[in-house]
Amino acid sequence: MKLISTILFLFVFLNFACEKPKSYSPIPAIEYNNIEIINGKDELGNLIKQVIVTFTFVDGDGDLGLATSDTTGDFAPSEAFYYNLKFNLYEKRTDTLILDTVTKPYFRFEELKNKNSANPVLKGKMIVPIDFQMALSWPDSSLLEFYIYDRSQNQSNIEQTKIFSLND
Repeated sequence: MKLISTILFLFVFLNFACEKPKSYSPIPAIEYNNIEIINGKDELGNLIKQVIVTFTFVDGDGDLGLATSDTTGDFAPSEAFYYNLKFNLYEKRTDTLILDTVTKPYFRFEELKNKNSANPVLKGKMIVPIDFQMALSWPDSSLLEFYIYDRSQNQSNIEQTKIFSLND
């Protein structure tokens, strides 16, 4: 009986010990977590509203972020993939969301590396501060939608924040 128990234990243990790591899509996926709005000042002392967006990400082939040398071809400053984190600001006016075509908070984040060379999956959290200059009037309600690109130019899903106000 002890032998059967030991063999059963070893079978279960080895089955789980040899379990392959979970695989993820090579297309990045993001998930919105939180938004926070802070009154602050920029480097020149001007009053600003800082909107801090937090989200998680996962990328199955680990090709997120851009090296500082990634500035030619599709990653040149004038090209679509120069920025790998893009936000669109929407203003809510009479129950309709309208895209603000002037405000374009786009960012480049640095190349992310997984220290485990056997598993290229990248998982983590991004905290992104976006500074908005104080205006005479902001719409009562705004919303940000956002997405990321990996180095293979795969676009993640699009997420959006909850509706917020810069007038508070």
